[in-house]
Formats: sequence, C-alpha cells, structure tokens
Amino acid sequence: MIHVIDLANKVQAYLRAKEFDDFKIFIRLNFSIDVFVFSDVTISEQEIKDDFLRSLKDDKDNLYKKEYYDTEDLDENNNPRKIEYRVENDSFYHAGKDFLNLSFKIIPSDEKEDPFYASIVNYDEEIVIGPRYRFDSLLNSGDKDRVSLTKDIPIVTFYSYKGGMGRTTTMVSYAMDLAIHNNKRVVVIDCDLEAPGYLNFFDLSANKELRQGKKNGLVELISDLKVLNDEGKEKLELSDYIVNVGDSTKEPALNNIWLIPAGNLNMNYVGEGEEINLRDYLEGLSKINLSNVNEVVGNFKILIEKIKKSINPDIILLDSRTGFNDIFGTAAFYLSSCVVGFFGFSRQTQPGLINLVNNYYSQENSFKMILVFSILPTDKDSEILEDDLYHEVNNMIERKGTVEKAKPMSFSLHRNHCLEQIGIGKKTNDKAFVKLVRDKEFNDYNSIFEAISDICWEKSKEEEQVQADVEYDINVESKQTETLNINYTEDTPSLILRNVILRHLKTVFSNIKLFAEDTKIEEGQFFYRKCMQDFFGPDKFIIKGYKGTGKTYLYRALADPVISKKIQSWTNPSDPNEIIFIQVLPDTPDSNVRAFPFENIRYKAIDEPEYYFNCFWQIYTWSSILCNDIFTTIRKESRLSSYIKPIGGNEALLRFEELISKGIEVLVTIEEDLDKVNNLLCKNNKKIFLLYDRLDNCINPLRWNKAVSPLIEYWRNNYRKYSNIFPKIFIRTDLFRQIEGNNTERLQENSINIEWTIGEVFGYFFKLIFSDKNASNAYWAIAKKLRINENYINNCSKSFIAFPPNQFKSLTRAEMAPFVEIFFGRQVNPGNSKLGHPWEYFEKELSNADNNSISLRPFINTLDGNAVDKALGRTERYVKEIISPNIYASKDVREKATESYFDDLAKDPFSKDLLKLRDFIRSDKGNNFKYKSLTEAQYANLLKNVFDSINGSEVVKTEKDLDNMISANGIIARKPTSHGIYYVFAPIYFYSWGLQNGDLEKENKQGYKKEEINLKRNPEEGIEYHGHMEKRTLYGNRSFYIAVPDASEKLNVTSFKIENKPLDIDEGDNVIFTVFSEPNYAKKDELFWKVRNIFIDE
Repeated sequence: MIHVIDLANKVQAYLRAKEFDDFKIFIRLNFSIDVFVFSDVTISEQEIKDDFLRSLKDDKDNLYKKEYYDTEDLDENNNPRKIEYRVENDSFYHAGKDFLNLSFKIIPSDEKEDPFYASIVNYDEEIVIGPRYRFDSLLNSGDKDRVSLTKDIPIVTFYSYKGGMGRTTTMVSYAMDLAIHNNKRVVVIDCDLEAPGYLNFFDLSANKELRQGKKNGLVELISDLKVLNDEGKEKLELSDYIVNVGDSTKEPALNNIWLIPAGNLNMNYVGEGEEINLRDYLEGLSKINLSNVNEVVGNFKILIEKIKKSINPDIILLDSRTGFNDIFGTAAFYLSSCVVGFFGFSRQTQPGLINLVNNYYSQENSFKMILVFSILPTDKDSEILEDDLYHEVNNMIERKGTVEKAKPMSFSLHRNHCLEQIGIGKKTNDKAFVKLVRDKEFNDYNSIFEAISDICWEKSKEEEQVQADVEYDINVESKQTETLNINYTEDTPSLILRNVILRHLKTVFSNIKLFAEDTKIEEGQFFYRKCMQDFFGPDKFIIKGYKGTGKTYLYRALADPVISKKIQSWTNPSDPNEIIFIQVLPDTPDSNVRAFPFENIRYKAIDEPEYYFNCFWQIYTWSSILCNDIFTTIRKESRLSSYIKPIGGNEALLRFEELISKGIEVLVTIEEDLDKVNNLLCKNNKKIFLLYDRLDNCINPLRWNKAVSPLIEYWRNNYRKYSNIFPKIFIRTDLFRQIEGNNTERLQENSINIEWTIGEVFGYFFKLIFSDKNASNAYWAIAKKLRINENYINNCSKSFIAFPPNQFKSLTRAEMAPFVEIFFGRQVNPGNSKLGHPWEYFEKELSNADNNSISLRPFINTLDGNAVDKALGRTERYVKEIISPNIYASKDVREKATESYFDDLAKDPFSKDLLKLRDFIRSDKGNNFKYKSLTEAQYANLLKNVFDSINGSEVVKTEKDLDNMISANGIIARKPTSHGIYYVFAPIYFYSWGLQNGDLEKENKQGYKKEEINLKRNPEEGIEYHGHMEKRTLYGNRSFYIAVPDASEKLNVTSFKIENKPLDIDEGDNVIFTVFSEPNYAKKDELFWKVRNIFIDE
C-alpha cells in the first residue's frame, strides 16, 4: 500500500460524511494532494483541513480492512482461501499529520461553470489519480481506444518478465522458420531499447553498414520523426533504419528477414574509439517519452505504414524488453494481435505472469495469448516441477477466465545446448543454430511456432476457399479478355480514360435492367451487401424491402450456385453443410413452367380463409420440396405420393383443394414427410432454403391479410422445428404491415431489412465500374490525374482485392467521397441552382416520400441511356469529373429518369392504377394540386378526383386502397408537423411534374427567415475575428485575459480565453485573433473556445 492513495480515500470518506457532494481530489505527480470543494458553506480552507485531521485522531481504531487470497491455503474445492486482516495507521498518520502535503480549496458553487475550472470539473471520478511518469500503457490499458494499425499483417509481441527466458532466441528462430519453410517476409523490431541484443544473431556484428555507422535503428527513427513536420515524416526513408538479414548470412532464405535494431550502436565499431553513435543513441533514448501512449503509437503507425509500403511483409515481430515497462504495455495492448509470454519456475516471474493474464482477460483487450514456460530442465526429476507449474498456472487462469475468451495455449521450452551456444562468437555455433531451425530438430520450437502461425493466419484460413474462388474467377476472366486489356495510365488523355469508363457503363446498364426478373446475373458485377450476411441466419425468415430494392434480384442470385456459395462462405466459412435452394413460387410469369393460377382461387367461396390458406401453404411447400429429386424415396413412400406432382396450371389448384378438403389427416402426413426430409438432410450434411418470392405479384394486395398472413404465421410457429429446413419469405415493406394475426413488431427480430442506403447505391455503382479491368485502370488513372491522395488510392486498390472483390468495405461518405467526386464532381450547381455535394444531392433525389428509404432504380435511370450518352457526346480536353452536374442534374435528364422510374412502378400488375394519378396531376384539373406538399383537405380532394377516374380496378376498390398504393410506391407520404398534417411528394417528382412550394414549404421558409434575424454563427478555426482584449479577475485577485469579438462578427460565443498573452498587447487594445476549441466534459453539447493567435489590429 502507498499511503497517498489511502489518504485520498480517507478524504473522500470524510467529505461524504460531512455531506459535501461536489468535490474533486487530485493526486499530483509529487505525491501531494489537492482537494477542491464546490460549496456555499461558509468555512475556511484551514478550518476544513484541521477538522479532517481531527477526524483521523478521533477514529478510535484508525484501522481499515484489507483482504487477499492465499494460494498456499486451499479450501475443499481447491480454491485459495480469502484472508481478511486490519492495518493500523496510527504510526503514520498521527506522527505525520502536521507534515502531510495536503491542501483544501473551497470554491463557491456559482463559480463552477467558469472556464478556469474546466480542468477540474471535467473528470467523472471524485479521486483523480492524475498523470504518471511511466507505465500509463500498463495502468490505463483499458481506458484508451485500441489502435488497429493493420488488419492484413499480424503483429506478434514476444515478452518475458525476467531475462534469460529464451524470448529473443525463440523469436529469431521463429523468424527464420517462417522465412525458410514458409517463404514468409518477416520484419523484426528490437524494442528492448535499454539492452539491445540482435547483433549476436545473423552475424550482424560483421555487417559493414552497421560497422560504418550507416544504419540507424528505432531510437534514431523516433527521434528523427520528432524533428520533422508531416511532409518530412512522409518523405523519411525507411532504408536508413532497417537491415536485411540476408546481407549478413549465406543462408539464401534469410533474405526474407529484415531487422530494425534498437539503435545505431555496434560494440566493435564503438570500441575503436568512435563513440559518437553510442552518445547519440543514449541522447535520443533519454529524450523519447515512452510513457506517452498516443505518441508511441503514432510513431509506430508511421513506422508500420513505411514497412508496408517498402517491404509489404507477411508478419511483424516485436521484441519487448523485460519487466514492467512502457514499451511492453504499448506493444502488447495497443499494437499486437498476439502476445507470446515467457515465464519460468521462479516465483520472481509471477508478477509479470499475473499482469499479462489479467490484461488478456480484460474486456477491452483483443489480443490472443500464448504462454511458454522456460527454460525447463530436461531431467526426469524436473517433470514433477513442470506438472506443478502447469497446475498452478491453470488454476490461476481458471479463476480469471471468461466464457468470451479462449483459454491461452501453454507450451514448454526446455534447455537446448545448441541454443545456449549462440552469440559467443563461434561461427560453427551459428551454423548449428541455422541447421536446428532448418531441419526442425527442436520439437519444442515446432509446437510453439505452429501455434503462433495458427493464430496469425486463422482468419485467412477460414477465407481461403472464398479467396481461391474469387482469384480463380478473376484469372478465368482475365485470360478470356487479356487480348483486349490495355494498360491505361495517367499519361493517357483524359478524354480517352473518361470514354472507356462511360462505354463500359453503357454496356453494363444494358444487362442489369434495374433488377428486372429476366436480368442476367454476372457474378463479377454482383454487389455483396452486408444485409446478405444475415440471410443464412436460422432466425431470419422474412426479407423485406420496398419495391425496387432488389428482392427478386437477390432471390434469383441465390439460385446461382457460385454467388450463393460465396455469400455462405462470407457469412460462415466453417459451415460444412451443402446448401440447396428451392424456389417455392414460380420464377417469372414468362417461365416455361406453367404458373400456379392464384387468380382462379375462389376467394369469396372460402368459408374459413385462415384454415384454408394455412393448409394451402403447407401443401404448396411440401409439394415443392418433395418434387426435388433428392427426396425421391420419401416421395414414393409418402401416403400421399399420388398427389405429389409439379405445381402448375389449374390441375394443381384442383389437387390442392382436394387435399384441403381431406382435413387434418393430410397435415399429419405432411408433418411426417417433412420430418423424414429433415432427418435425411441432417444425415447427408445438407440444408434446404425455401424461397418465397413474388408474393405481391401472385396475390392481390387486397387479399394479403387473409391469403398471406397464414404463411407467415405457420413459419413463425415452426421455423425452429426443423434443424435443416429454412424458410425465406420475400415481402414488400408496405404489405408487411398488413399481415394479420401476427405481431409485426415481434416479427422484426425475424426480419432482414434490405433497404438501400446512399452509400450502398454508390458502392454498387463503383462495383459495376471496377468489374472491368480496362474501366478500372482508367478510373485509377483519372484519380491520379486529379491528384487524389496516393495513400488513399493504394489503400482502396488493396481493399478491392479482398472479398467481396472490387467493392468498398466501408460505405461511408468519408471513405467514398473522393471516388464520388471524381465521377460526379464536388458540387451539384447546374445553372444558378446550388444543390450541394453529389452525396447529398442523390440522397435527397432518390429518397422515397417518407424519407426512410432510397430507390436504386432512378439512380440507374439517370445514367443509363441518358446522362451517359450526353457525356459521351462531350469533347472537352480537360476532364474535371467524368459526368458533369450540368448533365445529370439537368431538367431534361431528371425528367426522363423520373418518367422511366414511374413507368416501371406502374408495370406491376397490381399498380397500374398509378397511371391515373400522373395523368390527373398533369391535366388542367390537377393544377390545384401541383405542390410539393398538400394539406389534409387538398390530399383528400386529390384522392377523390383520381379515384373517380378509375373504373373496374382489381385492386383499388376504395379511396383508402388508392392511398395505400400511392404510399406503398413511395410517391406521397403523410408527414405530421408543428403546422399540422401534410402529405409530401417524393423529391424525384418535383421537376417532372412541375410541383411548386406548398403551404408547408412557405411556412418553413418564413420560419427560417425569422431565425435568420437572430441568427448567430458558431466560431470556426482558422478564421480571423476582430475585437478587443479585456481583463477578468476572479476571487483571490486571480486574473486572466479574454478576447471579446465585435458585435458585427455575430458569434454565439461572447469571449475567448487567452492563455498566453503577448507582452505588446494590453487591456482595451483592438485585436485580430483566431480561435480553437476544446471539449467541455461538464456540458457535452458545448465547447470551450480559446484564442490560438492574437495580434494588434492596426
């Protein structure tokens, strides 16, 4: 125990007992304690301190309870007993109370909000431990965000609490093993800065560049980075700090190993009198702040990026120094994917082992761990000690372990005579060492190395088959078209590059046909969406989305064996089951298979529709399954075998109705047959997915509540009944709400929402471009011409290699904006209009009326045969963007896109009446309704007029049916506002239908104008403001200076604190200043604003 923490706890208990509820206790670096109490109680600082000290004396026993677990005293369950004891503090506190470095400060409560006290009140804790000189990475490892420097290169830290554990030798051996046997490219970084030791290996003591002082190391690199600005750091050459091991050895495979030594010191070279390198090394080491985690991680981030760029290794190995140290804390908890810890028999290694195990099982840490017990004797008597060591460590791990974390693997490392001879200067020993690794003579090493490699590359092993499939497909395609591929570069004229991309898109658009049922699905152009990963989840049996979201396209893609296999492997690579997709409903109306005549069902003659359709869907599903050749035996043995035939035509309807009339015995047989199907699937490691699509085309939406609801209800009650049968029902979002007899809110947890986001729209669009090698090369070339950041281009091209190929893995604006701007420009300003960034423009333009979903179809309509053709007709030499906003945001293009989109909506057999809505709006009678928003009365009148023009509709029987159809297609949506209920059109119809601002838009505009009268702006960093300087005084004559902006600046911040006042500026002087902000932890929605630069306004 250190008394300063105990004393802080006693102060906290005292203040709580005295009912002070607002205070902060700070433990300073010099072990003094400052106590800040915010209170309106009248008491002096000396009085409160004296009262606290008296409380120590009045504490009769002045004892506090402590407890620990005694590992030597085990209970009946073989667990350590908890021992409680009390510690008396008389001798310390009573003797030292007059000498305690303890101060109290009483601050009035109304001054708590003053920016001066921000550094005090910002902390959530009552006791603030404060900064540390060292070990911040160890003590605070759970408090800071983790840094993932690289996802594709594993980083392994080798650590031992004590020296002589074989840590460095094992790591060097592992590097050699990877290079010799696996042809891996390995970078070793010596982080043991205070006792570097790699000159003993690889004959590096004879390396000419090291001997001549031409190679530096990690210390020099970190020191040099501190001297350089950002541009200098980027240009810094890694070659000055790294050594290729192959340059110092005759073993060819070791050319795959690179070493970044701790620093530039070689004892042979130093010993000849030139000790300047050693002095520089120590000087640099003395100035590096290894306790600053952010700084150390930042330096490693730069280093690793340079390593990736220049060497592109398969793995990076870090050699941490012994003991509790900052380098180990940073390397293990912030950088590494795996930590290999070395510990021995000695009790002296226990603190390090306990610390590592505790951090491994901490929720905040995600690294994997391997424990190596070394250096163990090889005699038989030591086997008992070795067993005891394993038993003790396992007990400790069992107490600490959690279900979420796998138990770390443990290995033994025994003494080895060959390894003990390394580094004493004999070349024969070095050769023996290389031979030991090359010939795999040391079994202990073989086991340890295999375990490390399994951890480092376990993900890639799971994804191996998917990646192999992708690479195979790419290779096949490239061989088929290699004679057509042209190497476009940034030297190619911009116009040629642009036209290569546009012509490819024109070809692609002619195929995709907006997810139409007859679209040919090309796997290379298929966009793998995140929501698809939920498809194979057993609980997700409903797939819902609005019209045009690609439900049928996904349904048909799943029938493609290549695509479905890749989605499955992407989701769960380890699933051994073969997937069989059964399309329950007819594929398309034009299919060669005669469709089931849903239109001939005599709905009005059905007395019990719930019972009828419950039986109907069970029969339909059962028949669809047993018609599959896999279940021939079950089909023949079924008691209803004569009824199992292909489903199609009126004969099928008669057959189904006959089975329904037979009653419950049919359902019993169906259950028996499906149980047999499930058992056969389990036996043969197969699963079937039942796909129900086009329900909205087969069954009139007016009949959904009776006809489709029983299907949903049946599978909601039975989807867990069969382990290897999984239903997937594709439903329109608007019709999902009409499901009867089900709690649709409860069904949300069984649903996959496949609505598009604007990020996915752009992601799909770029997938179409990068599916072609020529178009891809042309796009990269234009990106370089437009001076897009090279690192961004490199990162994107690398990410496009991983599965899913040629896709952005993050669909955020921050990730995709440069690519969006290359194609669509930075701002959409056709003519005098200012429509914002392309991301914002398309997000608004493609939104349905309810603003909750995005339509992909109008986006493709905008480009296909419309904007693309117009752009190909342009011949300007300088290309600022591939398609100008003056083209794709023009009135002509937008009108054509809207018309095409609306016509596509109206093609639906149950949505033809939408044409009446458009005809009415465009007629003279519709002039009174040509507004972007309508009042309730206006909308009711619109419905009446359109409904009156509809005759003999299958779907629209009432005005409410018409309202549902308009809403389902995202044309108009109900919008409650503070001004009342309005009905708003989707933005895509504004231009095409000539819609003007309605009452809602006018009221919003007036509201904006009123707000603008009193509008004050937020300060911005980098902007110069005019004002004057004032002096403010706090209690106790403490003063500070502020800059007060002029009223003409219209800022919503009235003053800015000046932390470093220039000597030549005085109170009252007119000034020009810039500002910056800091977080306000007391009020998280506000900021503290301060002055960055200030000078006299002359």
